[in-house]
Amino acid sequence: MVKKRKGRFLKVFLSIIIFIVFVLLISGYGYRNLRVYSIYYAQNIPHKSGTDPVMCAVIFNLSSVYLPHADLSTEIDRFKDNQHWVQSYNRYFTYNFSQFDIEYHRANQDFVSFSWYFFENTYNLVISDKNDNIYRAYEFNRSGRLLSIDIGDKSRTIPTNKDKEILSYWKNKLYGDIVQKRKKPIINLQWLYNRLNYKRFNS
Repeated sequence: MVKKRKGRFLKVFLSIIIFIVFVLLISGYGYRNLRVYSIYYAQNIPHKSGTDPVMCAVIFNLSSVYLPHADLSTEIDRFKDNQHWVQSYNRYFTYNFSQFDIEYHRANQDFVSFSWYFFENTYNLVISDKNDNIYRAYEFNRSGRLLSIDIGDKSRTIPTNKDKEILSYWKNKLYGDIVQKRKKPIINLQWLYNRLNYKRFNS
């Protein structure tokens, strides 16, 4: 009787352990899948006008999404949460994997930074143009909706057509290549991504 009880207990215990390991593996894969393929999911989630799911996906998941110019050193820096820079002619990009930040530098001209501020729950696009000495700062909320525009010592909340052109240009310059060459998931979890993010982009 004692041996039978021990045998039953062992079977139940092993079954529970196997179930827990299985759940952890599935959860881990799901979490990884949603981050790696977040750009694809962001492109296909229903969202209100003025929000920008793709922008949010790129910046917030910079440490996970596919980077077209990534090599072994990029992946090592990404694993270590370091900064990594990619040079192209007279300009270069810096990917800051620990601070969710993409920077663009062009020799003797401009510096552009697009960052996620975790504690403020906002995204900030900062443009510093050395040619005309103009400093521009665009602030977005967590859904990618534009909150404010600061140009020099002037501030406004409603973008002009020029603002929209500038934003479109720099978004494309900073991460257009990443979006264009994003990967499509083999196991599609669009339903889960939508469930987790629908309210964020539609409230």
